This record gives sequence, structure tokens and C-alpha cells, in this order.
Amino acid sequence: MLNTKDEGFTWKIDKFSLLDEEVIESGTFTAGGLEWSLSLYPKGDSSSDGESLSLLLNLIDAECVRGGRKICAQFMILVKDQLNNKHYSLADAAWFFSIFDCWCCSNFMPLRDLQCPSRGFLVNDTLIIEFKPDVISNIKKFA
Repeated sequence: MLNTKDEGFTWKIDKFSLLDEEVIESGTFTAGGLEWSLSLYPKGDSSSDGESLSLLLNLIDAECVRGGRKICAQFMILVKDQLNNKHYSLADAAWFFSIFDCWCCSNFMPLRDLQCPSRGFLVNDTLIIEFKPDVISNIKKFA
């Protein structure tokens, strides 16, 4: 079991209102000795009906889940409130294995909250998302 409280990843997305891609990728980062990425659907994925920001956490290191191994990750993902310090966050845990290498939250945050100027999530058209791992465990296959 790896305790990773000292690690994290901050993703700063400039010109958020000008994004026209269905999904954008964070690029790769390391947490718990493994490679990860975030995927963001700025207008929501097909399950959110265009009313929510959708987020995925992707395990990039496919080798670590071969041969029946599994990864359990406990983490928090948050959208920074850049004005009031009242961040929008979700703490969760997820299992990652050979056929399930991502965690998805289709309705991560209502777009009406994101776009409300007084909430402070979009300042100067910049959105800041943080990934904060708590514990990442690599479980070997049990007989």
C-alpha cells in the first residue's frame, strides 16, 4: 500500500469558454508510482445531457494490472474556487484492472455552478482542476 498524500496534480485550463473539443486531456502525471491522466468533457459526456462537467481518471500504466493484478485508488478531485476558497470536490475510491482502466463521473459538476461568476470557478476564463491521491494500492492476484 502506498500512501501518497504528498503527491498531487494541478491542471490549469486557460480560455475555457473557447474550448470546442468534445474532450480534452491533461497529459500524463505520476501518483503512487503510476502514470495517470485526466480527461475533461467541458460540455459533459453523452450521459450528462449537456448539464454537467464530466471527468475521467485514466490509468496509463496498463502493465501494472496484467496477470490479475488490481489497483485501488482513493482520491479527491476538485475544481478550485479562485475567489472564495470554497472548492467543488468529490472524494472517491475506484478499482482499476485489465478491462477497467478508468474512473468516470459524468455529472461531476453542474455547468450552471461552474459558469456562475460569483462562485469563482472560472476567473479570467481559467479553470483549475486538482487531483489529490490519498492511497494507491497495488493488489496481486489471489488464488
